[in-house]
Amino acid sequence: MKKIILVGIVQYFERYIKMLDPAKTEVVGAMIWNIESSNLFQGSRIHSYEELLSWEFDYIIVTNESASQAFDQMVSLGISQERIINGVSYYKSFYFLNQILSDRPIGLFITGLSYAFGLREHLIQANALNLAFAGQDLQLDYLLARALIEKRQGKLPKYAIVGLSYNSFDYDFWMTGEVDDQNIVKRRLLSWPGLVGRFYYSNKHTNTIDERFIRHPVKLVSQLLKQSDLFISPLLNPIWGFDANMELYRATDSKKKIQSDQVTKMAIKVSNKHYPNSVQHNVEVLKAYLTLLADNGIKPILVVHPQRPVFVDHYSLDAINRFRNIVSKMQTEFKFQIIDCFASNMMNEEDFHDIDHLNKDAEERFSNYILSAIEWD
Repeated sequence: MKKIILVGIVQYFERYIKMLDPAKTEVVGAMIWNIESSNLFQGSRIHSYEELLSWEFDYIIVTNESASQAFDQMVSLGISQERIINGVSYYKSFYFLNQILSDRPIGLFITGLSYAFGLREHLIQANALNLAFAGQDLQLDYLLARALIEKRQGKLPKYAIVGLSYNSFDYDFWMTGEVDDQNIVKRRLLSWPGLVGRFYYSNKHTNTIDERFIRHPVKLVSQLLKQSDLFISPLLNPIWGFDANMELYRATDSKKKIQSDQVTKMAIKVSNKHYPNSVQHNVEVLKAYLTLLADNGIKPILVVHPQRPVFVDHYSLDAINRFRNIVSKMQTEFKFQIIDCFASNMMNEEDFHDIDHLNKDAEERFSNYILSAIEWD
């Protein structure tokens, strides 16, 4: 039995208590940030980060968005980073997976990377479900689509948006390597939990163990797999109803000025990463995905998000042609719609909240554009 301490705003505690597997975990205490509402938690209280050092626990779950600052403070006190869990990453990942099991109809679902996660699915179709997630590769897209189809036989969606980027075929999460840059390490600690949790439970759902779990080159992955096992599978039983607050986890309103040289460097860096073995693997995965959709009467719509003009101008022409050639060849084998807005110039520099992701206003406009561009039956 693993002993858990919750840290954060007390109103969020219930969702994490619901997530935890009661056969494996016990919440032994909490550090509550909003003292005025502390009566909402009936267990033992911890009053400071320093006091944590005198407690016996296995893991600390940070329950809201300020995980980065909380992480820094606890690590500075000597608490091992392996014992600190970014609960928000798991929640926003598992919440959407759990909606597969909901009673509500799903007419359209979305998979893809962080770009596709930004799509406002409710603007595209009222009964849509967004299963995209930051760092999600085509293999995981396929696994989640398969889980959705298996769980919803008899009430399948009619459409699937497959979110792609121009480096989707070169990207394989399981080929990600170790890094020395501590900023990247910390970013992974905060953003990867929900991603690894999705891999873990999508494999567990099919009673298969992907050997890549065991031999992943990044040690953090094995740590996150242990964390993931603390939770109830989001593909097993309904846990949550609809949560309107999930919109808070989407793109921000920020229109922060990004220097063009930063954008240029990122475009060059991303587009010059070419891994032929990954391309071959991902082409086969996408073929399997499209076959799965066709076999179940689901219409695929491949969508590529728009990028900054500077990003497009400095993106490798070889990478652009490679992506387009793969998709063009697939169109001779499969029937699907492609909405490729990569070089569309439909967005300006101020429409992005970071180097390559749209801000909230732009994402809403793009979602409305997708609504008008889809060839609905």
